[in-house]
Amino acid sequence: MLTFNQREGNLLGFTIVWLGLMLEIRDRNAFLFLSVPWVCPTLAALFLLRVRPKLWRGSFFDPQDIDRGDPVAMRLAEIWNSNEARRHLWHHSLKLSWILFAILGGATVLLRHSLAWAFPSSRNHFFWESNNPFWMALGTCCFGCWMAQAIDYVVWCLTLWAKRESDRGLAR
Repeated sequence: MLTFNQREGNLLGFTIVWLGLMLEIRDRNAFLFLSVPWVCPTLAALFLLRVRPKLWRGSFFDPQDIDRGDPVAMRLAEIWNSNEARRHLWHHSLKLSWILFAILGGATVLLRHSLAWAFPSSRNHFFWESNNPFWMALGTCCFGCWMAQAIDYVVWCLTLWAKRESDRGLAR
């Protein structure tokens, strides 16, 4: 079931900016409107899995490595690197893809008569026009998806860790 929360609301803001940039592209391509919602969250999830934020203790300006002898910190690191967290990230990526696809699919339906339905290629010079903001729009969408997924990943891991720690404290 799809639920909507503040983090997805922030993603919608990025999507609206991205959609605005896509509407500025002179040769609007329906293929991009329909494929980018699946590409951007997937790329963001792959990047987040490959370059996962490091666990640290202290302030942002003076980070220190976590204490390997601290069992509570090690339980957080265990959750942080677990397959369960990876599954949650992929589930969230799929959820973002559906949200973006609903928005951009709706835009495709509304703009269907003014969209080009050709596959973008070097032959039609879609990618290489000097005034085409496609790459900026794609980068903005990927960055927005990465931000939404990174925030959700951190919040999910910390929430699960806190819940398990409180259950552990109650069991004592």
